[in-house]
Amino acid sequence: MVRISSFKGKHHTAEAKMKNRLAHLKGKFIPCLICQKEFWLFPSAEKRGRKTCSQPCRGIFLHQTRSRKIEHKCIICSKIFYVKASKKRVKFCSKICHTKSMITRITKKCSVCQTEFEITQSANKYVKTCSIQCGITLKSGANCYMWKGGASFLPYSSEFNRQLKHRIRLRDHYICQGCGVSEGNLKRKHVLDIHHINHDKMNCTKENLISLCTSCNAKANFKRDFWRSLYSTKASLANVLVYS
Repeated sequence: MVRISSFKGKHHTAEAKMKNRLAHLKGKFIPCLICQKEFWLFPSAEKRGRKTCSQPCRGIFLHQTRSRKIEHKCIICSKIFYVKASKKRVKFCSKICHTKSMITRITKKCSVCQTEFEITQSANKYVKTCSIQCGITLKSGANCYMWKGGASFLPYSSEFNRQLKHRIRLRDHYICQGCGVSEGNLKRKHVLDIHHINHDKMNCTKENLISLCTSCNAKANFKRDFWRSLYSTKASLANVLVYS
């Protein structure tokens, strides 16, 4: 005979039940910025910057945030005006001032040839030269941020010949070691470039040479430490597999 107990147990509220369910999960309870109601915030939602408990509260929060006014100064008439936080890049107080910025011209000296030229007031901050040729001169040679003391003008070693290039391409199976494209599928150039991993033209050892397409060869000039480490590992592995 089954004995039925008269004890029914403790009845939990819906909020207490939800807390018990979420107790084993990662996260925390935080108050909503709008209604001050506590809600469970997962770590992924915290990274996204969630601050409200529901969609209606989020709408109110966005309305309050975006309706906030920021003080700006017109670069044409110097008038103080206010814009929404979402339009903080606005530089002109009206369409009239915006039109004036495109029409109004000021005189400026070229940074290269010192020739005076006219330019719109809105472009005064960015344009420094009077012509494209002067712009190229300003960013070429020792003035370029990628200048390495003229290393590109140095001659290659006599060992760097067609036979050596062919052996390196054969070792790499005629495949670019950067993006994986084969030599037969190249669009512009039909031959893979042979890249010096440490950018030393006189070092023509097998460990310092690798096959790259034109695009990957150009990318190797940026973030050189990263590409040097990656291509050194690939070249060493290829030498072990082929010449061992």
